[in-house]
Amino acid sequence: MQCVQHGSPAADFINRGFPAYAPSASLNHTRLFAIDLKKKEKVRIIDGLGEQASGVALVLDENGNARKAYTGHWWAAGDLYEIDLAGPTRNAVTTADNSPGVAVDGAGTAYVADHIADTLYKVDLKSRSRREAVKSTKGAFSPFGIALDSDNGVLYVSTYEGQLWRFSLSILQSPELIEIETA
Repeated sequence: MQCVQHGSPAADFINRGFPAYAPSASLNHTRLFAIDLKKKEKVRIIDGLGEQASGVALVLDENGNARKAYTGHWWAAGDLYEIDLAGPTRNAVTTADNSPGVAVDGAGTAYVADHIADTLYKVDLKSRSRREAVKSTKGAFSPFGIALDSDNGVLYVSTYEGQLWRFSLSILQSPELIEIETA
């Protein structure tokens, strides 16, 4: 199982003719669209993703076709949604307030940025449990964008403040909370 996060280096995925996936950002009617960039066509996949859905992480099958999408929320209370693209159906996995960045590893874990709580959450997609993985104890760490480099075992997190953090996936597997301080 392979994963792609839009907003991360996913050019090969798109260059091979696969659609891009993007949520609309309206306050009241958030939808997920598939966009064929070569034909310049968009198709509505599903409605009802809650207020200000953002961030799309995809899980691909062995042929490179998108099978599931995960979305968070830009600036609102809401859920982390798992969308079965074959259905299409959606299920709430866990709460994901203020979570513009979402990444999935293809092995059952999602990483979700919460830029208001200054926290990076780790979510077990099977049990639907979430825990704090990284939290600011002093200073600014407002995680916003997430990109997963599974080949090198690294999770990159960009912040609202313009910082780029690099976390080892092996460290994030630990049940211990990583506390950080910035000046």
